[in-house]
Amino acid sequence: TKTTGVVEEVIPLNGGLSCRVVDVGGQRSERRKWIHLFENVHVVLFVAAISEYDQVLAEDHSVSRFSESLMVFESIACSRWFTNSSLILFLNKTDLFKSKLLSSLLSSHFPDFPASTPGEASYVEAARFIASKFVDVEDRARGRSGTAGGAKKMVIHFTCATDSGSLKLVLKEVMDGITLSVLERSGLL
Repeated sequence: TKTTGVVEEVIPLNGGLSCRVVDVGGQRSERRKWIHLFENVHVVLFVAAISEYDQVLAEDHSVSRFSESLMVFESIACSRWFTNSSLILFLNKTDLFKSKLLSSLLSSHFPDFPASTPGEASYVEAARFIASKFVDVEDRARGRSGTAGGAKKMVIHFTCATDSGSLKLVLKEVMDGITLSVLERSGLL
């Protein structure tokens, strides 16, 4: 279901630490409501549907969902609130993406993608291409080829929310990374 408004949840971690997760919703009208919530953020989890490369926004049929995701991602990567925050990108809905590649040309939406017939692009090539768009935005936004401030290079996970086994492994890895990051920044490691 789509999130409207700001939904906040506190998740207990090992060692008496906790993680505050804030879901800010994806609708344009919701974005102005959440930026004030992010002081001293260690990690930003950004979720984008990799399968939406050929879809448009419900609010504006002239704007692609992918372009909108990149724009929001760039605004987060450029924000002073997140200068020292690590970024973790979830490219979700990989199952739908794999299916779409058989019938919807990625090159029709990205002329710089070399494949030209349905099914010609392998999933791995296409997924790497989409991920590279986010990496390019992050590198430009943070003006780096390595790191800026205290922020580490972005980590990317390809996920399918309906594959609970795989998702559990990814989330465990992410939570372990967040815990390590918090401990390092706190001077405890």
